Amino acid sequence: MTQAPKPAPEPEAPKETAKPKPEVTQAPKPTPKPEAPKETAKPKPKPEAPKETAKPKPKPPTIAPQAPKESVKPKPEPEPETSAPQSSRNYNAAFAWGRMIANDESKQYRYGANGPDFYDCSSFTQAAYSKSGISLPRSSSQQYAAAPTKVPLSQLRRGDLVFSSSNGGNSFYHVAIYLGDGQVLHARNPNSGISVTPLSWVNNLHPYAGRY
Repeated sequence: MTQAPKPAPEPEAPKETAKPKPEVTQAPKPTPKPEAPKETAKPKPKPEAPKETAKPKPKPPTIAPQAPKESVKPKPEPEPETSAPQSSRNYNAAFAWGRMIANDESKQYRYGANGPDFYDCSSFTQAAYSKSGISLPRSSSQQYAAAPTKVPLSQLRRGDLVFSSSNGGNSFYHVAIYLGDGQVLHARNPNSGISVTPLSWVNNLHPYAGRY
């Protein structure tokens, strides 16, 4: 009997050959950049103070010489008395006569008249003061100039003469006798005649009175 042929052995599966592991190639490291050399801190130079440039001196302006102007000297006002001495004169006779004339309707004002029936302001004061033995010049301006003492109106006393001026005291056009208590006795004008009135009625009153 013939033996059945042995089956041929199955071919072995080929062994898997180990695949070579791929080599991990590292990326090339970047070459470091050369560091820039550090700048050494240079010391800051101190700022120099600016040199002062000499400024040219300005030339003084040339002024043409002028002829000196004549200075107008102001008219000196009389200095007020701080303590006016009491007058030894007695004006009672002058007051009594002046009041008598003022109350006599026959006695009138007339410019330039010297009495005994007509008077202007300065001839009236001249005549009244003569009754007390006091001699006065004729006009108002002369009576102010001849007064031995000038006093401010704030220091008025009985018997002082007050004056009116329209030009700052260069001359005077009216004069009156101060009786005290804000009253004056004077020859006023043709319409008003000779009378006693308040001092405030006197126009253009000069700030200084005359005392004899």
